[in-house]
Amino acid sequence: MDAESAKPINVNTVGKHPFVTQAFKDALEVDNLLADSTPFNIEPSYQRLPNEYEFYILRVGSSLASLLHLCQQLDQALFYMSNCRITQSMKNAEIDRPSHLIYNIENYLIRTQMLYDRVLQVVNAVAHLCNSEENCTHKIIIENLKVKQTSLPVLLKSLKKQLSKYIATRNQIIHHASYSDNNLRRLAFMSLNLRGNSKLMDSNPDLVKDVPEFVNYLARDIVRDKKFEFTRFNTKIFKEVMSILDELQARYEEEKKRLAIA
Repeated sequence: MDAESAKPINVNTVGKHPFVTQAFKDALEVDNLLADSTPFNIEPSYQRLPNEYEFYILRVGSSLASLLHLCQQLDQALFYMSNCRITQSMKNAEIDRPSHLIYNIENYLIRTQMLYDRVLQVVNAVAHLCNSEENCTHKIIIENLKVKQTSLPVLLKSLKKQLSKYIATRNQIIHHASYSDNNLRRLAFMSLNLRGNSKLMDSNPDLVKDVPEFVNYLARDIVRDKKFEFTRFNTKIFKEVMSILDELQARYEEEKKRLAIA
């Protein structure tokens, strides 16, 4: 294994992929060409409608931006999970360390299943299939003739297989019940009962300070295990995304040339 392939793959690696870098450069050039001179205009406002080539460049850039934003959220979820300071306002809202942890774990698990849709949107844009968002499904994309002539179906199926690890848990969270495991359940039960026992708290003033510290101490093991698990998973799926971007880079250059002379 060479030094380049041995480098860890993370969200920054995805963002620095040559295809991403070139696509963003192209999109910025087209945007600057079309943009009007109105200062501080949040919504894109163009002097004229983009032609097909310009539309293609902008759509690819936009779909990549959405994909990278989600990758960044998957990466940041690990930070949110391990960084928590319970303020008085949070206490008033009955937010404790276990509920904060459950919220962020659920957020991560749900977003893992959003990744595949974002990737399909990028493939749709790069291959210039012009499917509407609701028609950017796995079946429609991989059975398209332009896509079938590449290695994309194999790469997409590989990513989909990796993401299937959490699909059942995601469905449970969305449709049935909150995420929980034995360690989290015990931690939440302990925190709730200690905080809810007013007699115990009144008779032991030190517990007002000691209980949160004890709960945080127990939460550290859960956070450590989840961060390790999710960091490994991020590495796997980002590696899959990088392989898809490798394949899309050539398709992008081919489509640009075709549209430039059309």
